[in-house]
Amino acid sequence: MSKGNILGNMRWLALVAFSSVSVFAFGQADVSGPDQYPQFRGYGGLPGNGMPILPSGLKGRGGATSISTPVGYSMQTWNFHIGGSVMSTNSGIPPFNGRSGGGEFFNGNGTIWMAGALKCDWWGTFTVTNVIVSGSGDNTTNYHLQFPKEGDTLAFAAGLQDVTGEIGSAGDTFPVEDERTSRSFYFVATEQFWGGKGYVSAGWGTRRFQKGFVNASYWVKDDVVVFAEHDGFNFNGGVGYSLGRFGRGIGNHDMVGHMSLGLIRGKYPFWTVGVGM
Repeated sequence: MSKGNILGNMRWLALVAFSSVSVFAFGQADVSGPDQYPQFRGYGGLPGNGMPILPSGLKGRGGATSISTPVGYSMQTWNFHIGGSVMSTNSGIPPFNGRSGGGEFFNGNGTIWMAGALKCDWWGTFTVTNVIVSGSGDNTTNYHLQFPKEGDTLAFAAGLQDVTGEIGSAGDTFPVEDERTSRSFYFVATEQFWGGKGYVSAGWGTRRFQKGFVNASYWVKDDVVVFAEHDGFNFNGGVGYSLGRFGRGIGNHDMVGHMSLGLIRGKYPFWTVGVGM
């Protein structure tokens, strides 16, 4: 694929992703309710979500991949990542699942994220992500600290999803239960397997992660990765495609692109697109 085609596709996909947040709606009855954390059951805004991460901290092709659960790696210092995601409220793939007769163009839940990383002396590498989860501007911040690695590929990390705890844990149709905090701590470990083509992560935490979680990904081709997870509630899975490296970004870092498509709970399609540098 030529650089011009890649840039053209990325511009179109980014426009679609960012437009989606303005039509946020939540209709999935079986992923909302008391302590179901509906805003975080699709894209979670954590390392590995929407952009693969290598043990070195580089992003994109060949890295550990997940959907709503974290991996143990952090981005390299002064790296950045921005992107968007849509999770369908029915069985159709956004934006092709709008109601007939001129109804909603995006019948889904939009999310936008912006992430950056920095080194914290001997503590490890720190990733901070801001996530916008609704058209009304509801947003939160996630923190993720990867400790100094044990060997080349084994990594341990601790994190905090939704530092303010104000996104809520039940969804807007359950206003009383939704007042319960969605602030969730977690610990996760990741190791590389299968000749360097695959990764397995497992972890546990509080609130959103109190049931434990596991995720795995495997690169079936240089540009294609398959991934699956159990997030403590149900199985999710999908396939991702690396758009490769193109151009230079901030700090002379290569720009990389990635997109993915899959199913939440085996029934709600989602897709993501992101650019990192």
